[in-house]
Amino acid sequence: MSIAKNCEKVRKSLRDLMDFLPDDRRYVVINILDEIIAGNGGVVSDPYDVRAMKYIADHIGDDTALIKLSTIDALAQNEKDHLHQVFENDLGTPAEFAAWNCTGADFFAFLRSQVGITDEAIDQKFGAFFNQNVLNPVQLSYVQTVVDFARANGDIITKKLQEPPFIHYGSDLTKLFEPQKLKQLADMIKTIHGAIL
Repeated sequence: MSIAKNCEKVRKSLRDLMDFLPDDRRYVVINILDEIIAGNGGVVSDPYDVRAMKYIADHIGDDTALIKLSTIDALAQNEKDHLHQVFENDLGTPAEFAAWNCTGADFFAFLRSQVGITDEAIDQKFGAFFNQNVLNPVQLSYVQTVVDFARANGDIITKKLQEPPFIHYGSDLTKLFEPQKLKQLADMIKTIHGAIL
C-alpha cells in the first residue's frame, strides 16, 4: 500500500473521532468529496469545474458540439447525447455537473455560457440588424444588452425582456422599436434560444 493511500486510510478512520474530542470552540462541518484517481500514486484529481473547463479549452476547436454551442448552431440529438456523456459521465457525475451549474440553468444553456458565443457568430447571424444605420443608439444598446445577457447566461427567452437589465429601457418595446425591428429582435432571440432546444 502506498504512503498516500495509507495516510488517506488513517485520515478517514480518525475524522469520525473528532466529535469526541473535548473542545469549547464551535466548528462548521462541511462535506467535501474525497476523490483519488486509482493507479496514479494517490494524486488527488482536479475539482470537477477545473476538469470541465480544461475539457472545453482543449476541445473547443475539435468538438463539433462545443463549436455549435459557440456559433449558435442547432445541436443534433447525437451531439446533445455526446455532451451529456462527456460532462455527466466521462468528466464526473450528474451531481457534480449540477453542483458546477449552481445557477440551475438548462444543461445546454449553462454549457454555452461556459463555452461562450463567438463575435463571428453574432456578426454572421445578426450583423445586418446591428448595422448602425438600421438602429438608433438606444435600440443598438438594447440589442447589445440582449446579446450580452445571452453570452452571460447561455440563453435568452422573450419573457426575460420584462426583467432586469431590460426593464430600464421601459416595458413597452413597441415604443422603442418599430414593428419590423421588433420582429427582427424576436427572431434573434428565437435563433439564440432555438439552437439549444
